[in-house]
Amino acid sequence: MENLKEIDYIKVYKKNWHKALIVIIIVFLVGLGLTLVTPFRYASELSVLIIQKSSFSIDAYSASKSEEKVGKKLSQVIESSYFLDKVLADNLLIDRTYFGSDERKRRKIWDNTISADVPAGYSKLDLTVYHTSSSQALKISHTISEVLISNQADLLGIGDIELKVLDSALVSQYPQKPKSLNLVKTPNF
Repeated sequence: MENLKEIDYIKVYKKNWHKALIVIIIVFLVGLGLTLVTPFRYASELSVLIIQKSSFSIDAYSASKSEEKVGKKLSQVIESSYFLDKVLADNLLIDRTYFGSDERKRRKIWDNTISADVPAGYSKLDLTVYHTSSSQALKISHTISEVLISNQADLLGIGDIELKVLDSALVSQYPQKPKSLNLVKTPNF
């Protein structure tokens, strides 16, 4: 009886194979179209170490959690338009036309340009900058680290925190976005 069900499925498939082929072709063409329309963006990654100077007065766990919380606060600050303005003011070589002049569009583009993450249990902030130009991604990354280091007291409002560049900016050799639509897997860095 089970063999008859399998034969029925095979008969249905053989009878309607052209419909399945049409669906496959449509999905392939939509994916290809999205890949061609979506601009490829390079990624530049850097890491910033967060050090609490007064950690000798508290236990290591509390100091680590405090540094992690500072990193989360910094990630929110970095993703703000206030921080974008500081980055653009600090480096005149960054292409301002990329971000546009309309504030809503600027914020959306900046949000898609920067990714800040604090790995759980670590006292560091991982930053990734995405841009259509690898040189611009690298310039933005370098400027972000410079702004963080030189303005840490203003950005944090805490005097006993020190920021140091753990891993300097490194840009990818190949575009990293859009990842899900690329037909060929590209190596990371």
